[in-house]
Amino acid sequence: MDGALSEIAPPPQQSWVSALAALAAFLVLSAASIVAGRLSPQWLVDNTAVPSRYFTLIQLFWATLAILVWYRCCRTPRAPLLIGFYGALYFCLMFPNHQRQISAAEDWSDFFRGVDAVGAAFIVDAHDEELLSHLWRIKPQRNEMVEFMRQRHLAVFGEPRATWRGRRVSELFPLASADRCIGGIERALPLSDSGTGSAWRVEGWAWDVSANREFDSLLIADPAGSVVGIARGGLRHRYLPGFFTDVPVVRVYHMRFRASEWLGYVSQPVQSPWTVYGVMPHSDGICKTEDESN
Repeated sequence: MDGALSEIAPPPQQSWVSALAALAAFLVLSAASIVAGRLSPQWLVDNTAVPSRYFTLIQLFWATLAILVWYRCCRTPRAPLLIGFYGALYFCLMFPNHQRQISAAEDWSDFFRGVDAVGAAFIVDAHDEELLSHLWRIKPQRNEMVEFMRQRHLAVFGEPRATWRGRRVSELFPLASADRCIGGIERALPLSDSGTGSAWRVEGWAWDVSANREFDSLLIADPAGSVVGIARGGLRHRYLPGFFTDVPVVRVYHMRFRASEWLGYVSQPVQSPWTVYGVMPHSDGICKTEDESN
């Protein structure tokens, strides 16, 4: 009886090897089905990036394949040949296009920062349909979700910046020395479909000279010192993948400060001169961004 069972039951190592092989086949077929379902002229024109969740298939496939190759190398006399073939394939896929991979990583970083920056439009209630449609195309559904999150203090409404609007800058943060930060406003685009009167999409640049770094968060205040806008920094000059892909890059003074761009929104009845403050991380302070390019 024991002999019969030993002949029927496969060795334990064959079970997990078969599972890995099945997983690799499943991942390949899943990737093929995604490509077949999305590869169309409309998708190629309208999309600038692949959703990040699809990279899970690629990473899991190569991890599975590496385990299978290692297992075979430990059980075959031709291990050097198999390792050499896999190593050459891996090298060709990973290293010859390393510049493109670095650029893609920067693109994704800017994209997520851009999404976070556009989220400020929800906080100040600025209806920037041009950019918000990239987050969710169907406006009624988007408005319903935003209202749900606002009532329950979820997503951007659960962040500290959601409480800044309407408060005085002096009440929120202590002001650092004026010579610590530089920057300026580059463009203010009025949003005609704003639901609260007047709103603007504001773009600019800022740099913390003392720390030699960009700002993650910025405040935009009116002459009275009240916060009327919120911005998110850390973006490369004039490049927001998925948003401003048609805007040419123009060389300016502050391009030497990498990732110094910011994008934000202002909502107030009448446009007035604005002052931009960078929120310094880990110090609970702010500094006014003064433009020294002139």
